[in-house]
Amino acid sequence: MNLTTLFKAATIALTIVCASCSSAGQSGQKSVELEPSMPMTLLNVGLRKPDASESVSSSVIQFFVVNNTAKDADLLIWGTPFEKRLSADIFTVSKNGVAMPYLGRLVKRGKPGAQDYMQINAGDTLQTYIDIASYYDMSASGQYTVQLKLAKDNGGSRLNQETTVAIDDNTVILSINP
Repeated sequence: MNLTTLFKAATIALTIVCASCSSAGQSGQKSVELEPSMPMTLLNVGLRKPDASESVSSSVIQFFVVNNTAKDADLLIWGTPFEKRLSADIFTVSKNGVAMPYLGRLVKRGKPGAQDYMQINAGDTLQTYIDIASYYDMSASGQYTVQLKLAKDNGGSRLNQETTVAIDDNTVILSINP
């Protein structure tokens, strides 16, 4: 059997197999079910400058998460300001267009446990405050721009390895006079 005859036989066999997969009323395409570990909830996150009435340092910002869905959501807190100490470089901090170095810790972990999540009820907003100067070099006086720095993922952004979010308010300007 020469190569041309073998190719023709393979093409005919493939055509027969494909035709039998698509019987009447079936599209031939298979639907793919997502694994339970793949997040479907899209939360909104953002940054705000605290109100003037709040007694906080000039380098403190507010980080918030909003669950605009009709279902409660579990948020993995790793790498977010909801941790006691930030463990990921999730902000871009700059002064006059120059990026300030991240001084905080970077942590690699295994699988998260139940204690590593917090629940955000449907329609609720959770917020926390973070002192950016504890994690980025803001030792010189001036105006600093703080933004969330998240990887893009399927139309959203990745807050951490499990949480896809949309970013609402992404920029805060801080005036620092140490």
